[in-house]
Amino acid sequence: MQPYDQTRRGTPPTVVVVTVDPLPKLIVSPSIQTVCEGTASNVVLTTTTIPSAGTIQFNVLSATPTGGMTLTSPAVPVTTYTNSQSIADAWSNPTIVQQTVAYVLQPVVSGGLGCVGSNVNVTLNVNPRPVVTNSSQAPICTNDFVNIVLTPDVSGTIDTWTASVTAGTTTGLAGGSGDLIFQTLKNTGSIPANVRYTVTPKAAGCTGNPLNIDVEVDPIPNILLTAPSHVCYGSTLNVPLTSSVAGTNFNWTVDPNNSGVPTGLTSGTLINQIVNNASVNTEDFLNYTITAVGPGVTACASAPKFMTVIASPFLSAQFKSDSLWLCLTSNNVTLPDTTNGLGPLTLQYSDGSSTFTNINGSISVKPSASTTYTLTSLKDALGCTIPLTSKIVVTVGKTNADFSIISSLAACTPDVTLLQYNQKANNTYKWVWGDGTPDSIYTATTDFLGKVIKHKFINSSLTSTLPVSVYLFDSLANPHLASELGCQVQSSKSITIYAQLKTFVSIDKSVICSGDVVRLNNQTVGESGSGNTWFYREQGNTGQQLEVKNTLNVNYTLKVNTTQPNPQVYEIVYNVTNGHCPADTTIQVTVYKSMTANFTDVVPFFVGGNAAVTFNNTSVATADWPSFQFDWDFGIDATPPTLTSSTTPLVVNYSSPGPRDVTLTATNVAALAAGLTCSNSITKTISILLAPLIAEFKLDPKKVCYPANIKVTENLSTGNRYTWTVTDDTGIDTVATSNAALPVFSISSDGNYIVNLLTSNSFTGQTATDTAHVILYPKPTPIFDAFPTTVYIPDQAVSVRNGSGATANEYLWEFGDGNTSTDFQPDPYKYKFEGVDSLKFTAKYDHGGGIVCSETSFIIVIAKQGGVAKVPNAFTPNTAGPNGGVGGIDLYNYVFLPQVKGVEEFNMQIYDRWGNLIFESTSQSVGWDGYDQHGKLLPAGVYVYKLTLRLSDQQRTTQIGDVTLIR
Repeated sequence: MQPYDQTRRGTPPTVVVVTVDPLPKLIVSPSIQTVCEGTASNVVLTTTTIPSAGTIQFNVLSATPTGGMTLTSPAVPVTTYTNSQSIADAWSNPTIVQQTVAYVLQPVVSGGLGCVGSNVNVTLNVNPRPVVTNSSQAPICTNDFVNIVLTPDVSGTIDTWTASVTAGTTTGLAGGSGDLIFQTLKNTGSIPANVRYTVTPKAAGCTGNPLNIDVEVDPIPNILLTAPSHVCYGSTLNVPLTSSVAGTNFNWTVDPNNSGVPTGLTSGTLINQIVNNASVNTEDFLNYTITAVGPGVTACASAPKFMTVIASPFLSAQFKSDSLWLCLTSNNVTLPDTTNGLGPLTLQYSDGSSTFTNINGSISVKPSASTTYTLTSLKDALGCTIPLTSKIVVTVGKTNADFSIISSLAACTPDVTLLQYNQKANNTYKWVWGDGTPDSIYTATTDFLGKVIKHKFINSSLTSTLPVSVYLFDSLANPHLASELGCQVQSSKSITIYAQLKTFVSIDKSVICSGDVVRLNNQTVGESGSGNTWFYREQGNTGQQLEVKNTLNVNYTLKVNTTQPNPQVYEIVYNVTNGHCPADTTIQVTVYKSMTANFTDVVPFFVGGNAAVTFNNTSVATADWPSFQFDWDFGIDATPPTLTSSTTPLVVNYSSPGPRDVTLTATNVAALAAGLTCSNSITKTISILLAPLIAEFKLDPKKVCYPANIKVTENLSTGNRYTWTVTDDTGIDTVATSNAALPVFSISSDGNYIVNLLTSNSFTGQTATDTAHVILYPKPTPIFDAFPTTVYIPDQAVSVRNGSGATANEYLWEFGDGNTSTDFQPDPYKYKFEGVDSLKFTAKYDHGGGIVCSETSFIIVIAKQGGVAKVPNAFTPNTAGPNGGVGGIDLYNYVFLPQVKGVEEFNMQIYDRWGNLIFESTSQSVGWDGYDQHGKLLPAGVYVYKLTLRLSDQQRTTQIGDVTLIR
């Protein structure tokens, strides 16, 4: 700008700078936003306007809510925002529909030119959070259902719920969604359970506050009782009633009964009632129906439980009189009594010294002296017992006619019988003998225990048995009542007197050949038919009994063996008894030896117009041959045709083939001289046959490792043609054939094979077969791995892995330096000398019988002199304390230890930064653990190591470096 005066003369120009700022602009993102009540909005306010001076701020001109909404956060409304701030207001919507807040914001430059931009409107939609209410739900019993209606205040609300047990134990609950909770719940415990349903309403993405609904589920009580099987008359039935559910009460009724027990409804926890069964001698059944009622408003009721108790009837017992007089006899006496009760009844009574028990019957006694009996107790079938005191006095008059026969009760006539009894003074005794002799009667003046008398009995019959009954009568007058007869007893014994026997036996022949039968006819008078005993013995051998028989008549087959004389005289002995009285007789029989003729033969094939048959005389027994002559008949075309000879063996030639009948006869010479022929013959048919065709061979080997040739080493077949086939063990596949006499077979794979031979005779057409089995065992698979294949001696080892699997059961490892191992997988191996070695692995399988199949493979291993060293650059000591620097697998890097291989001497020194030696090791397995010699952990920092090594190639090396100790 240049000013002018009136004369239009100018002055120097003036420069004026005018700054024009843009109006500030507000960018709202988003301009319309929907949130849930109580949730802060997030409307970002930004601007791209840059004023020349000052800052841009956004003033809230107005914030107008609808529906009576109020701001809940922040506590004081924000009136001014700056760039990149957000409207983060949270509103409370008291309605059940969406409401709106209308914001009007103005961008303004503050501190600069004060430029004002255009107003911007922001709309915030606030959705209400739904509120749900529920219908009331009373407590329920187990297995009942809940029916809860859910009512939300906001339209479109979806109610979801979860279910949990907050007390007790319950099943059947589950989460869900909707406006109705309808579930059947089961209380599985014995205390009231509580199920809590937590309902969460959600509408338009807004989640309302959860509503907790508690439902009480009461258990149904059980009934616990111990029911007695019965209750005795006049006793109290006492049955406590309990339940696993505390506070349970019980109700019961009783069916109509005869025991005076009320039948009306009764409540309580104890059945306590007096029982008086009015029935006579029969039980009464008390049938109870019991129910349990649980505590609380639900009063859950159980199913009825039934209990039956048997009521015992009235018990009583007493003697009908208080005294009784009786005689001492061998019979029991019944004591009169009266009893009432449920049978069977057990009555106990006492004789003053012992107690007795009688079950459901009369009391039967046999006192030996006057006795007082007392009833002590009565028990019925149910075990109910009452005490008794009824008594009866029994007075006994003693007579005793018992006697015994102390001699034999059965004897042969004549017999003196001994009789023994106990004699008592003042008693009258009468003996009746029963054999026709007079009775003996007397009155005793003294007591005599075990008195013996004698009587002689005679049976005059030869065939009949005389039975005798002896009676003894003992009588005693009643000293107490003269009008009564008193006591008299009797007893009897029987004895038997037998007749004597006379024997008569005849024999059909007394000289026989060995093996012949003699028949004996028995005409003895008086024998019973069942008392016969026969046997025979060598003459003079009285202790011998052969072939004992018990028939009336007898047949014996008598034989003479090789050790007996020729002839042998036998005595046939007959013993007889009529059951009691014996008799006997002896008859002699002369027996000449017999021989069982027999022979064997060896018949060769008919060859060249002749068959020389060998006969061996095998007649039994050889020791008796001098007493016999042997006659042979060899049949047709035999040379000689007949022969008398005891020579054996004999060779007889036959001039034609075919069957021949050969007979050998053995004859006793001594018996023949005595006019008795004792001989035995045997005839056999022999067959003279043409020679058969033979198929037979031998081969080698029969079991071998594959591959191998199978050779037929010997052919014993008699044919002149051969057909060989080799098949697998199924006989289906043929792997080799031949027509040679001694073939050699080469089989292409391992397995089981059958070698078959068919040989034939081209002249006669005959054929024959033979087979042999061959096994070719498979080769093992010597698979293995070795690592590493280059090692540094002397401390680096090579490891092997066996991969032969089940193909081998024996192993040989040859390491190439003279050392071996037979382990399945040997430990890692260290070579001692430098060189290239062949590591061989031989896999073997021992099939038994000396057959071991093997196969070998190898891997080259290089053993080198010298060594290597790997040195770490940092480590972290274990703060728990020093560990001695032991190396090995250090997963936590607690020890500084260089890893060396191929090293014979080792020295490691550690220095601090001032050059002080703080650690030294001469073992390649011991490193530095970060502690000094006093066990103190050194500070973190850098330390210097010096490593001096002598390698396995005798070279020396020194390494110096640093290592960082990290704490």
